[in-house]
Order: sequence, then C-alpha cells, then structure tokens
Amino acid sequence: MKSFPTTNRPGPAATGRTGFTLLETILALGVTFLIVTTAFGIVTSCMELGDTVRISRTGREEKAAVEDLFRNFFSTLPQDSALECRVSGSSRTPLTEIRVQNAPALAGSILNPGPNEVLVIQTTEEPGGYLRLGVGISEGRLGTARAGPVSGFAVAGQIAMCRWRFFQADRNQWQEKWDLTMGRPRFVELTFSQTSALPERWVFPVPVFAAPQTGNDPQNPNPPTDEDGDGKPDNPGQPPRDGDRPRPDGGRPGPPNGPPLPNRNRP
Repeated sequence: MKSFPTTNRPGPAATGRTGFTLLETILALGVTFLIVTTAFGIVTSCMELGDTVRISRTGREEKAAVEDLFRNFFSTLPQDSALECRVSGSSRTPLTEIRVQNAPALAGSILNPGPNEVLVIQTTEEPGGYLRLGVGISEGRLGTARAGPVSGFAVAGQIAMCRWRFFQADRNQWQEKWDLTMGRPRFVELTFSQTSALPERWVFPVPVFAAPQTGNDPQNPNPPTDEDGDGKPDNPGQPPRDGDRPRPDGGRPGPPNGPPLPNRNRP
C-alpha cells in the first residue's frame, strides 16, 4: 500500500491572519447604509428648508415691491389724469385691465407714456392656473378702442389672487369697474396673494384737488383786487346793499328790503 506524505498547514492562529465572517460583513454593510441614508436625509431637509426660506423671503420682497410701486404711482396722479378699468374672464379668476391717461412715469422713468399713449396695468393668465401682473404702454386715448398692443414688463408672477376696486365717494361704495363718467376715484384697492400665501389688502389714496376759483360769487361777483401791490384794493368790490348800509342813527342794518332795526343801546 502506497502512502502519500502529509503536510501540516498552519491555521489562522499560527499565521496571525484574521478575517470577517459573512454575517459580520452583512451587518457592517447594513450599518453603513443606515448612516449614509440618515446623512442624506438630513442634507436634503436642510436644502429644502433653505429653499423654503429663500422663496418666502423672495415672495415677501416681491410683494413689498408691488405695494410700493402702485402706492407711489397712485399717490402722484396729476390733476388732469383719468382712468378706466375693464374686467373680463370669470368671477373666480377675473382679468383686470386699468388704463390711465396723462399718467406719471412708472418705475422711475422706465415707463413714461406720451401725449397719445396710456399706461396699462393688466393681469393675464399663465400656465398652472396662476395670474401674471404686468404694466406697459399702449397707443390711444381713454374711451376709444385700443389702437396698439401693450409693450411693457411683468411685475409679479405665480399670483393666486389679484383684484382691483375703486372707491366712488359720491356713492360711498367700492366699484370693480370704472369709466370716465364716474370721475376720479378717491381710493384704489388691491387684494393680492401669491401661490398658497394668505391674501393681503392694500388701499392706495388718490390725490384730491380743489375746484378752481371761478370768481362768480353771487354775493360778490366783482371781488376786490390789488394788482399794483400798494396794499389798497384797486376796486372796492361789490357795494353793500341798501339794507346792509350802516344807519346814521347807529341802528343796525336791516334786511335788504326792510326798515333798519332799532339800536337797543340808545335810550
């Protein structure tokens, strides 16, 4: 019987080499996966929070810019300016177009309408069911059909609500539409909100100008004047009526067509 020589191989303890079992490897991979997943979730949450803060800050800044823009515009309307407002679309999503004649420059000097142009503030639809608020200049005059397209720029987008109203002082009520026959509004109201934010209401005062003096005073149609600057009236004005002239006996002036009243201070 032939025999083969045997060799004695050293074990792990003899060579000083150690290794991981399959179970230990699986456990290590699982722990590593949990750590990486947790870290990725934390980083993603921080990025989303930063985006939310940035969007919120941008939204507040954009709303503040819209408020300042229209507050400055309506508060500087000159005396000869006039406006009209047309509303189209549905009651849920109205599309408003405000046309201002003889309007001041808007946004500095970017939009400065000429004599035969009107400044237009309008809302249009954009994808996603939102609205866009823009301003521009169009040819033509109020009370006539639009003669040319509106050229301008967008003020704000992603708008969920944009409603304009005008306060009619003689009727003491707000109107959603306005035309030239209604005169000049006392206040302009804008209810504005973007995306899912709560709506904000702004009221812009419109300057009120006193009626010019015509000089047709029924009591004094010829008021005194002092054109030479000597401190004395050039014309004495309307002479007093007979009943308003002082009496020689000290009696008080009576009615225009009646006798003078007696002087109660005289015995």
